[in-house]
Amino acid sequence: MANRPENMVALGQHCWLFESPTNNTTDYVVMAHSAQINGKTFIVPSNVTLHYGVNGGSALTMMGGPVRFFGQSMRANQRHMTETRRSTFLANDLALGKVVGSHWTNGDSTASEDYWDLSRNMRASSGWTPNLVLVRNRNKFIGSEVYLSFLIDQVMRARPATAFAFHVWGCRGIEDEVRWKLGSQKFQTQP
Repeated sequence: MANRPENMVALGQHCWLFESPTNNTTDYVVMAHSAQINGKTFIVPSNVTLHYGVNGGSALTMMGGPVRFFGQSMRANQRHMTETRRSTFLANDLALGKVVGSHWTNGDSTASEDYWDLSRNMRASSGWTPNLVLVRNRNKFIGSEVYLSFLIDQVMRARPATAFAFHVWGCRGIEDEVRWKLGSQKFQTQP
């Protein structure tokens, strides 16, 4: 991507990391279109706490789109978490897809929310300043979803630390894995 914000770095081929302007946080917000895959679980890695923004089977409504939702949450120091899993415990895996793009508008029907809006929100926040992780690509023909467990592994490899807190903001509607794979969306990456 040409001319991307300077705090936006690639994590492999599948994720973007927006680094916190404070550079001293172990909090990572994962923001995505997502679904909970029925029966697919993983063990939360050591030194990781995983927080889900909604209960299993539920949708997450991001009023005004993901960029506005993220900015408001940071300013209000709100984490919107409803369920927590700690290291070495079993957690539900999610299929994550790209959330930021032209399908959201920022209040002006001619302007889409983009990565620059996210970067400005992060720099302007005087509240909570987590790192932000997004899925990079959207392609309706080949699919570009990644599993949450894979994304967590990618962050831990790229950002060695003694502790991580992942805050997942995305829907957790329950889908059948076989039906999901046979549909228009396919899993490109598995842990």
